[in-house]
Amino acid sequence: ENFVSARRLMYWQVYLHKTSVAAEAMLISLIKRAKKLTQAGKTIPATPALSIFLERDITRQEFLDDPDLLGIFTMMDDMDIWGSIKMWQSHEDPVLSTLSHDLLTRKLFKIKLSNEKFESSVIDRIQNLIVEKGFNQSESKYFIQKDSISNSAYIPKGGSINILMKSGEIIDVAQASDLPNIKVMSKIVKKYYLCYPRNLKLPADIFES
Repeated sequence: ENFVSARRLMYWQVYLHKTSVAAEAMLISLIKRAKKLTQAGKTIPATPALSIFLERDITRQEFLDDPDLLGIFTMMDDMDIWGSIKMWQSHEDPVLSTLSHDLLTRKLFKIKLSNEKFESSVIDRIQNLIVEKGFNQSESKYFIQKDSISNSAYIPKGGSINILMKSGEIIDVAQASDLPNIKVMSKIVKKYYLCYPRNLKLPADIFES
């Protein structure tokens, strides 16, 4: 029971911490921009392994048909990403260079969490503020990320934790526990998030319903 409780807290405070989510959202925007520019014929410096995945939209079937692709993918690590981002911070594309510089200098996106999906009107207002900073509509979308995160400390239907009782019977830990807390933690908690540039000053009422 203590293990399951610790697991739940670890996910919220480490993997799903707001800083981690914001940094990941920023990195996703950055890779998407680099990929779009590469496929549009722009010269985007990157390591050989990363360049292959920027140039092509590789499907799952291609991985299955070509073992070399999987080998190239497994050769990549954080050095490929960080090394490429360091080169991108001086690129002529303003979106790529801005995101790269901000990520390297830890000027991460601000993040807002909610139990409900964010209204499209809120996203439109933020996008308009980004446009006022000098980016066009298509560029502004790279500075906004929205999605959801979820956490469940224990899902019985997944890899269940079984307890061997003194009677010899094997039952699920949620059934074996006398504490209702285990059953509560098996419920999936879902939150929605919205990321936007840290230096963007939002109106005080923008998130008011």
